[in-house]
Amino acid sequence: MKFYVSKYCGFCFGVSLAVKAAYDNLGGSKKLLMYGDVVHNHVVIQDLESAGAKVIDDISEIDEYDSAKVLIRAHGVSRKEIFDLRRKNIEVIDKTCPKVKKVHDIVEAASEKGLDILIVGNSNHPEIVGIVGWSSTKVVVIKDLEDAKDKIPATKFSENGVCIVVQTTFNSKNLEGIYEYCNQHIPNIEFHNTICNATANRQDEIRELAQKVEFVIIVGGKTSSNSIKLYEIASDYCNYTQHIETEDEIDFSIVDKVSSITLSSGSSTPDSSINATVAAIQEYCKKNNVSVEMM
Repeated sequence: MKFYVSKYCGFCFGVSLAVKAAYDNLGGSKKLLMYGDVVHNHVVIQDLESAGAKVIDDISEIDEYDSAKVLIRAHGVSRKEIFDLRRKNIEVIDKTCPKVKKVHDIVEAASEKGLDILIVGNSNHPEIVGIVGWSSTKVVVIKDLEDAKDKIPATKFSENGVCIVVQTTFNSKNLEGIYEYCNQHIPNIEFHNTICNATANRQDEIRELAQKVEFVIIVGGKTSSNSIKLYEIASDYCNYTQHIETEDEIDFSIVDKVSSITLSSGSSTPDSSINATVAAIQEYCKKNNVSVEMM
């Protein structure tokens, strides 16, 4: 069995900072409140909550605690939410990913110049919800090329122009057609490709590896945007592709059928989940007298 493990597995820089801050702030006299899941990974959230942290979904929940501190996750939040949190007069630990913060700054500056904002991404994702909240002008969110073709002709944009930014975990290949369409149908655009390098590297690598093997396993939270996109990309090239959160979900009936496997992960997947998955496959192959060659 040839076994390829992505060199980009594990937490990205932004997630690593946020998760480390969460663990560093456990204990003490102040309750650690995580404003939304600090990372889209059930294993990590369970571990933090079992150690005493608490996920809150609304700022009003802070009032239930006599002494607390609040962690802003890597996805970031809106300008109003930052203001509302600071009005609570409690410690705020802002761990917005630097890449996401850069998008906030671009949107804020562009809207101050009178440009409307066009965001490419999933309107329901926390990162996009936060980005929308940094604009003081019109905002349109498009999820794909078809959505662009529906919304752009129906929208009257500012004569000052339109600033385009992209969800940091967006599928880079899907962006090409959207950019071309926008460039043809919006007179004055200011385009910023804000896809994170870490995301682009993982996506490019999985496109290559998925064409080399018979089975691709993506380890990541089921609500993790970047994990889902890795799964979708791999599925385009490999007939056997599985998205799992823990090693217990591995489909070993597929392992029995193939002679090569690739494992990759989303940027919100801890090393412990990756190592456990690798170990489970190695152990299964050993029990079935199949030699494993780590590539």
